[in-house]
Amino acid sequence: MEHIKDLLEKYFKKNKIGKFFSQERMKGYEIFSNWQEIIGERYDKFTKPYKILNNKLFIYVDNSVIISELIYMKKEIMDKINKKFSTKLKDIIFKIKQ
Repeated sequence: MEHIKDLLEKYFKKNKIGKFFSQERMKGYEIFSNWQEIIGERYDKFTKPYKILNNKLFIYVDNSVIISELIYMKKEIMDKINKKFSTKLKDIIFKIKQ
């Protein structure tokens, strides 16, 4: 069974629409769709990644207490994402969801 990423890439190439989807967007899709696995069940319900820009991952967080906890885990989260998805994230930006 083929992975959804591979199927999408084939579709984009076949229909010549790949130029509209940057590598960064494709990596973002992978990260967002696997978010619970990355962040863990405990934090999944309080967080939501919403964009990747200039190798920075932006995440909405429900409250400042969770942000404080995640700041201590930032390097671990980045290392996990970079290793699993072959990305080069430089930072994670947490923002309280309003």
